[in-house]
Amino acid sequence: MTSEIFDRIRARKATGQLGDVVVIHAGTNGPIKTSELVRLVGQLADRSRIVLVTCHGDRSWIRQSNAAIAATAAYYAGKNVRVADWYAASLNHRDWFYADGIHTKGAGSTAYAQVIKAALSR
Repeated sequence: MTSEIFDRIRARKATGQLGDVVVIHAGTNGPIKTSELVRLVGQLADRSRIVLVTCHGDRSWIRQSNAAIAATAAYYAGKNVRVADWYAASLNHRDWFYADGIHTKGAGSTAYAQVIKAALSR
């Protein structure tokens, strides 16, 4: 699933349909491999900003996905990469989510957007 997201980003870049700012929220539906994320972000070095959104959910691979995001951000420290820490922001806010504990509703959707907006401004 993550590879499908990464493939779509690459395809949009190849056809000139990828914006100057790229927000990537992957790793909730399956684990992210650090090496794959590092490679993708490297291919986006020409973008002004890349925001990697951490994952929230009751899935066994969430910790791995968030570790891959943190490692990738550290690898590109001082470059165009920022982290939107959705995981930290959403802790203790079960009311922000539908029954699946992943998809946001109401205040959760607003908070999600604010976390990304804050990352964009750093």
